[in-house]
Amino acid sequence: MVSTLNSSLPYSPHDLNKNITDVFRKLINIYRGLGDDRRSFSYYKAIGVIEKLPFKIKSADQVKDLPTIGKSMQDHIRVHKFNIWHVLP
Repeated sequence: MVSTLNSSLPYSPHDLNKNITDVFRKLINIYRGLGDDRRSFSYYKAIGVIEKLPFKIKSADQVKDLPTIGKSMQDHIRVHKFNIWHVLP
């Protein structure tokens, strides 16, 4: 017996860059705690873009032209990829 999928459910691809989006979620909470709503919202928007990518990010250059991904976020991706952490500005 073949079951049919419920077509009313939106397609939600697997987050291939969960390692990055998880860090960005933590940054959202840090910036909210600091009262920096602008930065926390920027990371929130970036997560939406990164989660939908059909490829695993291997370098910050791959995302440099994507909407909502500015230089600061590229730097965080670059730092994360090399497992080098620093104190946030």
